[in-house]
Amino acid sequence: ADMRGFQRIGMLRSPPLRRFFSQVISPPQNALVARSLQDGFPACRAMKTGSTEQVIGSSALHRSSAAHTRSHRNGTMRGFGRSAVQQSEKPSSSSSPSSPTVTPRPQEDAPHPMMYTPLAVDYVPLTEKQIAEALWNYAAHGYQTGIGPAFAPLHNAIADKAGVLLREIYEPSVLDIGSVNGQPGLTIAEAAEEGTEVFVTDFATLGREELLRTLNKTEKGRDITFLKADADDLQFDADAFDLVTCSMVLAACDHEAVVWDIFRVLKPGGSVIIAELGEEHEVSYYGPYLAALRAGIPWHHSLPASQGVRPTRLGKAGSLLPSLEEEGFVNITCEEFSFAMHFGASEEEVWGRFKEHLLPMIKYLRSQRMGEEEDTGLIEDEAKSAFFEALRKQGSSEKEWFQQNVARVYTAHKEAESFWDFLKIPVPVVPKTR
Repeated sequence: ADMRGFQRIGMLRSPPLRRFFSQVISPPQNALVARSLQDGFPACRAMKTGSTEQVIGSSALHRSSAAHTRSHRNGTMRGFGRSAVQQSEKPSSSSSPSSPTVTPRPQEDAPHPMMYTPLAVDYVPLTEKQIAEALWNYAAHGYQTGIGPAFAPLHNAIADKAGVLLREIYEPSVLDIGSVNGQPGLTIAEAAEEGTEVFVTDFATLGREELLRTLNKTEKGRDITFLKADADDLQFDADAFDLVTCSMVLAACDHEAVVWDIFRVLKPGGSVIIAELGEEHEVSYYGPYLAALRAGIPWHHSLPASQGVRPTRLGKAGSLLPSLEEEGFVNITCEEFSFAMHFGASEEEVWGRFKEHLLPMIKYLRSQRMGEEEDTGLIEDEAKSAFFEALRKQGSSEKEWFQQNVARVYTAHKEAESFWDFLKIPVPVVPKTR
């Protein structure tokens, strides 16, 4: 509590002020002024009206200065100079009756408003997109090995339709969006003619790395390029692809933004194939799947679609037609495709394939809500019980499980004009000069 303390806190940067306080006011009074400036100037008023030595004892000032120095070094700035001023503001016994007194301020638990009190834990919440990316990274491996292979009939149908559209194009380029397990991009590449270039993108980084390791073992996908990309923010140039495929992705995205980006990257005259599963009562796969998901996440209705809790959002027939027409697609068709799915011969085998994908999703979403570790065994038992209950409603054997599944396959085309022509941006005309 000397002149150096004043200079550290930036109160006396002006040389005339420093010279005045060093010559007129003694060091104990310097400390008094510092605390008075912090607490609302009660001691400064006392200095104007009477003797400071009579109002505040110098020994109390020295003790409070030392206490403040210790608290400042320890990083605890609560009550800066407040308790010491209140103790020392009592008049001494030798003071005259006419000596002024300072009214003590009430003790407060809260720190001074000018003090910065850091939080105990600095927590910055994740954005919706960051949560979605982490979620699909957790669930990517389980989808590749558990649920994904059961959609092979749908992926084969998309690949057959793609082969028809690419038949008359020389060295076509294909983009498959949101392919966790590489399908239908892999099937398209295997059935396409030599020279076909296929790009497969996915939001999950871990899923892509796992897929690359699988392809290296099976020696497939030599003409395939795997990239990490967001479905509604494709990092490709305009007019780049002859065909774009998108299977069971739009329900977990901003589908209007995705359709717009698809239109942008398509070449003039290019085509798009979009597949989405039907409504909940049309897809037997949804019964056990959604039952287990809702049992593990009771607040699923309040979560955004990007977290995979509403896969039936675009299941109604023709739900994508307005978006496709609005973005400029022509010759739009919507076909229904029925197929059966096979997961195993016993209930435990079926649950073993589902839980590889479901449990990581449930645990991650619960950790975002609860913020602490939970009993994973109890969560798994609840999800498993709901899964078996919904599975038994379909039948008692594999011949009755997951036999009725409806997908709606949309096909649309882009007119034979470039993306920039579609925007109808006028080309500036530069006037001729002499």
